[in-house]
Amino acid sequence: MISAPRHRPSTARRLGIGVLLSALCALFVSIPTAAFAHDELIGSSPADGEVVDTAPASIDLRFSSNPLEG
Repeated sequence: MISAPRHRPSTARRLGIGVLLSALCALFVSIPTAAFAHDELIGSSPADGEVVDTAPASIDLRFSSNPLEG
């Protein structure tokens, strides 16, 4: 019994697929993402967008968690 020869992708095609996968991996790694390790600002006084006539004596910022020391 004679079997059909197995077809292997050409070297150029395998190289092209490798380059494409490498480029996709590099693109995925280089896209900046939000830093999930940081707390979120949940409020402030004066409020965001509030217009004041004079500079406030103090500014109050409220975060989703207490800031770390250091």
